[in-house]
Amino acid sequence: MGLALRRVVLLLVLGGALNACDGPAVGLAISNPAAVVDGHEISMKTYQARLEVSRHRDPFAGIPEAIPSPAPTQRLEDFTIEQLVREEIVRQEAVKRGLSISDQAVKSRIDSLRARAGAAQFTAALSRNGFTDDSFRAYERALLTEVGLIQAMARDRASTAAQELKSGHPFVAVAARWSDDTGTFSRGGDTGWLRTADIPEPALATAVEPLATGGTTGWARPPGSRNRSTTKRRRSAGLEKSTSRSPTMPADEGERWRVFLAIETPVPVREALTGPLDGLQPLREAIRTNAVDRMHLTLHFLGHQPRPVVDLLQETLAAVVARHPRFRLTAEGVGAFPAISRPRVLWAGIIGGDLPRLHALQSELGGALRNAGVAVEGDRFHPHLTLGRVRRPLRAPERALLREWSLRWSESAFGQVPVDHIRLMRSQLGGGPPRYTTLATFDLQ
Repeated sequence: MGLALRRVVLLLVLGGALNACDGPAVGLAISNPAAVVDGHEISMKTYQARLEVSRHRDPFAGIPEAIPSPAPTQRLEDFTIEQLVREEIVRQEAVKRGLSISDQAVKSRIDSLRARAGAAQFTAALSRNGFTDDSFRAYERALLTEVGLIQAMARDRASTAAQELKSGHPFVAVAARWSDDTGTFSRGGDTGWLRTADIPEPALATAVEPLATGGTTGWARPPGSRNRSTTKRRRSAGLEKSTSRSPTMPADEGERWRVFLAIETPVPVREALTGPLDGLQPLREAIRTNAVDRMHLTLHFLGHQPRPVVDLLQETLAAVVARHPRFRLTAEGVGAFPAISRPRVLWAGIIGGDLPRLHALQSELGGALRNAGVAVEGDRFHPHLTLGRVRRPLRAPERALLREWSLRWSESAFGQVPVDHIRLMRSQLGGGPPRYTTLATFDLQ
């Protein structure tokens, strides 16, 4: 298919260009190009401006090399020229699609960043990261171009999928071929039975509401959606089958609560995490980020429990928590499960000398829940703050962006997390993001 071919070509051209372009020699005159990509020159001025940024932000700081490079400076130079070559390849591919980023779009983006940070802080951040006004404009233009290209590719995929559905192709086959959801595409897009209120997109919930039992909507497309088409059919008891991904709800959800145990994230840490979260915005087509105000450190997910059980558990949980002294953790670095090369969940790490106390508390709470008849996961506990979840397999430009993001934030400290109490929380699903309610707070010693 033409779209698939273009993606392969982009990947192959990128790989070939990066292999063919060497870092510029130090002795070259300023008028000589730093690299030439399909006839387009990357000037030494552009290269040196970006190299200054690389020196200030050094993405390799503190990261050991598997094969030591001849000199640390060469590693930075190679990284910088490869970054510029990749940006040029993306720009050329965008031009082929008729995409361009206007000066006004770049200005609006920078004005928004300046307004959010404050003029003084914004100027200081540019200086701290080695940017001039011109080099930052170029950097943001490249970023917006890559985002636009990724979105255009997503629109092409969605349009192709819609055409196949209209042409009578089976939904299961189309979903398996084009679905962006890593959790359901192998099942033909099937996610199970849902109540109307639990369908994430209001437009889809509206489409299924008037159906009679056994009816089907055909295919539907939420407003603004570029990467998903959906069919639904209705069965009795108010449950709908939806191909948009959402956890399967028990039939008696109205009498059950979806609950979990968590540690609250303090405001300074949440504010610090806006940095890596903003850094994921160019990947928003592929990665669904967590809202910073819903950030927490989950200890146990209890699933859907009858409300009387939730009430009875509180006394047991309070007694366990009260046996543990207060302690302090640190939020630092970012990563992915299972790995940054094949990510499903992106996280900020939790470290500190008091980690053994956290593990002991989490383990004892798990034992108390099991003794009370509540099934909890027995997998090894990896404390973290969830920053986002990957919606679909990443493409080559997206993987490159994510690697840069990981290098940028891998050593960053986001602040201390005092553990003074544990919260029992309810999560309510529906249109939009989950809604969290604190049901009980249990204090440590």
